[in-house]
Amino acid sequence: TSFVLLIAFFRPVKLAVFASASAGCTFVLPVFSSSSVNGSHASLALLVAADNNPRWCAACVGLASIAIFVRQLHSYRYFWRLSEIYVTSSLPIAIYFACKTLQKVFKLSDQRATELLYDPADRFVAPFLSTRFAALGGLFVKAGQWLANLSYVVPVVWQEHLKKLQDCAPTDPEAHVLAILKEEFGIAAKDAFAELDMKPVASASIAQVHRGVMRETGQQVAVKIQHYGIEPLMLSDLQALKRILAFCCWLGGSSWDDIKRTTEGWMNEMIHELDFRKEVANLKEVREGLTSATIDVVVPKELEGWVSKRAFVMEYCEGFRFTDLDKLAFHGVDKTALG
Repeated sequence: TSFVLLIAFFRPVKLAVFASASAGCTFVLPVFSSSSVNGSHASLALLVAADNNPRWCAACVGLASIAIFVRQLHSYRYFWRLSEIYVTSSLPIAIYFACKTLQKVFKLSDQRATELLYDPADRFVAPFLSTRFAALGGLFVKAGQWLANLSYVVPVVWQEHLKKLQDCAPTDPEAHVLAILKEEFGIAAKDAFAELDMKPVASASIAQVHRGVMRETGQQVAVKIQHYGIEPLMLSDLQALKRILAFCCWLGGSSWDDIKRTTEGWMNEMIHELDFRKEVANLKEVREGLTSATIDVVVPKELEGWVSKRAFVMEYCEGFRFTDLDKLAFHGVDKTALG
């Protein structure tokens, strides 16, 4: 049965048919040892086995059929990813639940339980989550960065490891970039841009950014393109996180109420980030607020008529990460004031 699933999910679909036949070997051997099968019927061993073990045979064939169906729908990617997410979350949940149970059984004070149970658990779980979040990428890199800033909830050792996570993602091919621009703005990239560097300047969990030059005005611009298939993937991940949060709240009881409200707010914000029109609206609001407060900060402006849900174009501004200490020192930025 396991062989059927492994072949169907991780190899070409055609091999799943072979897998279903191979699964029959699990009940063919007893048939060969039976006196009901002689040499003339050896070639029909599978049929005889099916006759002798109809329920097991039907289960194997049904399992193979379901695996092939899921594979053809391309849902297997989400199925496998969900499996990884739930396995990743189950380890820390089990560890901290065990710590809580042991504290009650041995009637340990909070301080004693922290020293003997929770601190060692934190030191084990923190690097595990950091590694797994980086491997899962996308929403989980953002989740790790967000958790690292919750100093009032997250253990210090968690913060130290999760702060190492950086926005990084594989880049999409040129064909996807050109297709998105055509679909969102109704014009071919070659007609809109005099130059468009197909190598992204940066690539994060939701989108990648390309440098370009507008054909009509010659203005240097930054073109932000949403990654291929990121919306259904993130929505699926969010649903998984909601189930995990609900389970944790059930285990933790009323003590998790504040965490639940905070986490649900963050999840809603992640949904908004899938629509670049809302991001542009936020940029406008920030720009207007800074201007009215006479604070000299450059907020790049979007180009009129070049904003959509999955792509937008804005003026290009040179810059660097605020975590780049060398660049901060070179430009004479007061790190204390910045912090």
